[in-house]
Amino acid sequence: MVDFDGTKVPSYAVALLSRENGRKFESLLLLRSRGGRISELWLDKKRQYGDKVAPMMVVLRGRPLRDHDHLTGKTVVVPHEPVVYEQLEAHSTVFYSSDGKIRSYIASE
Repeated sequence: MVDFDGTKVPSYAVALLSRENGRKFESLLLLRSRGGRISELWLDKKRQYGDKVAPMMVVLRGRPLRDHDHLTGKTVVVPHEPVVYEQLEAHSTVFYSSDGKIRSYIASE
């Protein structure tokens, strides 16, 4: 559960695993309450693993912070609680809301 857009309305992030035609997929879904209805937002859709064992991915609640994007080298300001999608001991992607837009950056490699 995260306060994804700073409205104090809880949002929920869920990692979904699926199998299609012998291939494994993982997707990251954010569920938000909007005007009394639940809206779905795909943050990371259909990450494919082929026939390999899918790496261990975890979903975490982050905190507002100032951070460094390892891909671009730029400083990133995360104003509200982000969703952190992390492959254990490998890398993490941070998804956050800023100025009404969904953004992401690579927090670690």
